[in-house]
Amino acid sequence: MRSSSFKDNVIAFLVVCIAALTACLVYFFLPDKIPMQWSGTSVIWYADKIAIFSIPIISAIVVIFLKPLIDAFFTNQLSLLPKLSGIIAAGIAFILYSCELYTIAFCFGVRMQIEYIVFPELVLLAIMCFSYVLRMRKISSSS
Repeated sequence: MRSSSFKDNVIAFLVVCIAALTACLVYFFLPDKIPMQWSGTSVIWYADKIAIFSIPIISAIVVIFLKPLIDAFFTNQLSLLPKLSGIIAAGIAFILYSCELYTIAFCFGVRMQIEYIVFPELVLLAIMCFSYVLRMRKISSSS
């Protein structure tokens, strides 16, 4: 199995760092309670504003721990798909960052359903993974 290195995760770690920087920059401007769960455009659950840092923490956990699990799952195909786990980890980190941005925007009056943001990102991530797999299989079959 390939070892997971920082170089393999640069984009994912960059997204995590941007999420952490965003949380640091907006923390002092957020209300004391921020929305954490929605039903449509209605807030179901609020948390203290310190919870804005949960997204970068969860993103870092995803990048650090999920990528090796994905690598382990695709052990037999790592020679064909060496960057697939990095694409998935970076995509999930980006989706989580979008949720952080949505929370911040919601605090400042932007109202729309989060599904309209997250669903297209999930579809795009699936398309990216699928096209990467197809491209790598085409390259491996032509050589």
